[in-house]
Amino acid sequence: MGFTGKIIHVLTLSLLSSLVAANTLWARSPGEATLGLSDEETTSPSGAFQLRDPTRERSTFFVPALSLFLPGFGQWLEGQRAYGALYSGGAAASYLLGSYFTHQAYLKSGGTNADHPEELDLPDSKDPDIRCGRIGNQLFNTFGFMSAYHSFRTAAQSNHRGSYGFLREAESPADLALAPFRFSFLLRPTTFIPLTLGAALFGAILTTPASTLANDNQIKNFHGDDALFSSIYAYNAGVGEEAVFRGWLMPYLHGNGLSAELANLTSAITFGLLHLSAENKSPWFQSLAGYYLGYVSQKNNWSLSESIFIHAWWDVFAISASYAFSSLDKPQASPIIWLPPLHIFL
Repeated sequence: MGFTGKIIHVLTLSLLSSLVAANTLWARSPGEATLGLSDEETTSPSGAFQLRDPTRERSTFFVPALSLFLPGFGQWLEGQRAYGALYSGGAAASYLLGSYFTHQAYLKSGGTNADHPEELDLPDSKDPDIRCGRIGNQLFNTFGFMSAYHSFRTAAQSNHRGSYGFLREAESPADLALAPFRFSFLLRPTTFIPLTLGAALFGAILTTPASTLANDNQIKNFHGDDALFSSIYAYNAGVGEEAVFRGWLMPYLHGNGLSAELANLTSAITFGLLHLSAENKSPWFQSLAGYYLGYVSQKNNWSLSESIFIHAWWDVFAISASYAFSSLDKPQASPIIWLPPLHIFL
């Protein structure tokens, strides 16, 4: 089975496990709608952030932090059963599938990666099992990121001191998930300019004459499976990483005393440092990109949708370019600046 078939299995099983958990593990109470959501939750923009006890103030750090590592924790705590099941079920399935396909990749190398020690971690590896393993592991992270964001926005509503009054945009998890498809953002200069640059760089890579390349570089054929993997990986990165950095960390810092500018700078530096890797020893570009995305969010009244759109589509171009252009000695090398995977859990 090729990558397309395998990735369909990964995504389908992750989604189905979430839906099964949400619909069958806990019986719906009278008056609840599909997935255990009340009528108010399905119609109100902030319905996803319903509080079990509105009079009790919640921590905007500890529960989101636990939800980051235990997806669904904050939602179960608040009685948001459907969302808890979605995050927990999806994370569990993604982790199992990611581990399975990664193990399959090891088995194909004779039960060890000694013959190809670099192959299992390459961002542009075309092996279907490696790709599916990476998507599964990334989905686990994304469920954790979304759960942390969800927990933070729920807790922020319980703050009686008005520390988070600047969060006027009640963007639900569904709003974030759909943000990469809001193409109306292309009419804004803050989106159009960086993405035009990314598209131009990608186009320049694809049209680079072979005769102008250094001896250790080559242009690879760019296939449909490459586009599929790049799109899925970029989507998860755009939605999940913006949810946790610009949707939780940055407003948390501002709500706890830092100026908007300093909160953005701190979250951007953290964003860059967590992209540190053997291939990316100076993640200055990631910090600059994080600062710009934070600026866009604050400019839009702390809304995440436009920054998610920019992040996701920039990564589509950048990751695609890493497949189209490679070094014979270091296949992960790319002339376009790429946001490599976060090194948090997996």
